[in-house]
Amino acid sequence: MIAAFEGNECRGIWTPAAIMGGDADIVLQVFGKDADIPGATRIELRYYCASQQGYYVSAPISYSSYQTLGSIGNPYMPVWK
Repeated sequence: MIAAFEGNECRGIWTPAAIMGGDADIVLQVFGKDADIPGATRIELRYYCASQQGYYVSAPISYSSYQTLGSIGNPYMPVWK
C-alpha cells in the first residue's frame, strides 16, 4: 500500500490488486481543496511492505494543484528515506 500525506492527513491511497512479474505502474491521485493548497504543499509518500512488516517514507515532495509527476512512459521515482 502507498499513501500520500500532508502532515498527518491522508490525501490519497493506492492499494495493489495483483502485480504480474513484480512490476507495477502506480497512478495515485492526491486530493485537497485549493484553500488547503495555496501555492505548493509538501507531500510525503508512505509505503507499507507487508513482507517486512514495516513502513518506508519518501523525502518531501513539493506539490501544487493539478500538477502531474511522471507518466507511464517516464515514471516519477520517489526518493525513500
